[in-house]
Amino acid sequence: MYRVYFGPPGSGAVRPLEKEKWPSKSFVDLPEALLWAHGAAANGTVILKIEGGGTELDRSEIAGCLNALSLGREESSSRGG
Repeated sequence: MYRVYFGPPGSGAVRPLEKEKWPSKSFVDLPEALLWAHGAAANGTVILKIEGGGTELDRSEIAGCLNALSLGREESSSRGG
């Protein structure tokens, strides 16, 4: 199970003792969590942290993943797939 923590623009980091205060969504696997995060970020939501299954991604790591996801989608659509 993976949990994506998010907030409005200007949100700070999610601290361990404050996790329950932040809005979050749960997903079965990491690809599903990243796809949701990609769509939410495209609509202006700040993705603060993704954790689960021994994985913990911070904002900069998430940004790299979402950027790679965007590039992959652009390449796929340019090839007609």
